[in-house]
Amino acid sequence: MRRGIGLASASARAYRRPIVVTAAEGADVKLINTDGLVLVGPGSEWLWAAAQFVVVIVTLIGLYRQLRRQGNARAAIARIETLQKTWDSRQMTHAKVRACLAMRYGDEAGMDAAMHLVAGHLLDVIGLWEQGLLSDGDFGPTWAQPAQVYWGLLRPHIEHQRERDGPGLYENLETFAAFVHSSRDKIWRQARMPPIDDSNRNEWLDEAIRRNTEKLELLEEIESRSIPRPPAETAALTPDGSAG
Repeated sequence: MRRGIGLASASARAYRRPIVVTAAEGADVKLINTDGLVLVGPGSEWLWAAAQFVVVIVTLIGLYRQLRRQGNARAAIARIETLQKTWDSRQMTHAKVRACLAMRYGDEAGMDAAMHLVAGHLLDVIGLWEQGLLSDGDFGPTWAQPAQVYWGLLRPHIEHQRERDGPGLYENLETFAAFVHSSRDKIWRQARMPPIDDSNRNEWLDEAIRRNTEKLELLEEIESRSIPRPPAETAALTPDGSAG
C-alpha cells in the first residue's frame, strides 16, 4: 500500500508538470506527460475528488442562477400587482378624472401633475412588457386599450410639453400605441382601439370623465359602508294597507 501511494504521488506530480519539447518538423510533440497517470484504483483519489469538487461548483452555480431567476420573477409579479392596484386605486382614479377635466375644459396647453401621473404610470407598465416580464397575453388584454386611449387623449399636451422637455418625453407610450395599430398579430388586433384625434377627442374625454367619476362614487360608497337599496316605493297605499 505504501508503494502504491508513492507511485500515485509521483504520477500526480508528473501529470501536473507540462513538458514542452522542441522537435523537428513531423515529430510528435508531447505537451502534457500522462505516463503513469492513475485513473482507477489506489492513487486515483485526488482525481475523483477534484472531479467531484467541479460537479459541486457547477451545481451551486446552476442553483444560484435558478434562484436568481425565481427571485426576479417574484419581484416582477409583485411589481405588476402593485401597478395594477395603483391603476385601480382611488388616488389614480381621482388623477384620471382631474386630468381629463383639465384636457376637456382647461386652457393649459402643457401637462399638469395629474396628466404626468397617468402617463408615467402607463410608461412603467409598458417598461415591464418591453423587458419581457409581461407576456403579450398578460399585457395586451389588460393594458393595451388604456395605453392607446390615454395616449390619444394626452397627445396634444405631450407634444406641447416636448417643446420644453425634449422629444423623448413619453416616447415609449407613443411607440407602443403605434405598434398596436400596425401589428397584425391577433392579440393586438383584438386590443386595437379606434384612433382619437381632434374630431372626437372631446367625446372620448366626456366618456372617460363619466366612467372614472362613477368609479369614484362607487369607491366612496364602499368606504362609507353604506348598503345599496332599491328605490323607495312611490305608490300610495289604500286605508286597508293594499297598494292603490
